[in-house]
Amino acid sequence: RLDAAAMDQPLFSCTKCLRNFPQSEMSRSGQTCKGCNPHHSTFKQCEYCKSDFKYYVYGDVCPQCQSLKSKYGEPQPCSICKLRTAFGNALVCQRCLHYRNRFGEPRQCHSCGNTCAFLKDEASREKVDGQILCWVCTYNFKLARSRERSSHGSSKRRHDSNQLSTANRSKSSHNSLKITCTDEYGTRKTDKQVDCQHALTTQALCLDSVYNEHLLTISQLQDEIKSLKR
Repeated sequence: RLDAAAMDQPLFSCTKCLRNFPQSEMSRSGQTCKGCNPHHSTFKQCEYCKSDFKYYVYGDVCPQCQSLKSKYGEPQPCSICKLRTAFGNALVCQRCLHYRNRFGEPRQCHSCGNTCAFLKDEASREKVDGQILCWVCTYNFKLARSRERSSHGSSKRRHDSNQLSTANRSKSSHNSLKITCTDEYGTRKTDKQVDCQHALTTQALCLDSVYNEHLLTISQLQDEIKSLKR
């Protein structure tokens, strides 16, 4: 069963078991839950920093956050990203502190509108269509792109399968038509042979009849000649 915190999150439907799950319980493809697709269940999302970590690790907190929690206690929301990732007396989490030292002050995120994004290098921005996104929106963008590619791949496989099935049916129909034409040609050929044989037989019978008539005429003439001689 889903706990109260999970119920507050947007739910996604699994295409296999048809149940609804929060994003953390869905596979990376976004099509199935982690229970229905163990191959994609090797990672899960940390409750605090929202990073992925190995699924076999016990609990919903990544090892790094768990270590900081054991040392400093429960984390507080970061003043920049608003995630519960500020441990101890810090007002800014380690991730935002690292980004600020590297890329400068935070800017407005093009997706959520909060001032929690950093102007990264061009190579990093190309991965999100050139946008300036915060860490959470970057994660969601890449997840949505992964789902889109997975869905496109499934559609392409179904299309290729349908094309193959259509080609097989067309080939089978062509073979059936070829067999039918061959049978019809054979039948016509047999009929012609029968007709020829019948014609030859009829012609032979006619010749026999004429020959017999000639013999009868000759016999009659011979009898008449004999009677005249007497």
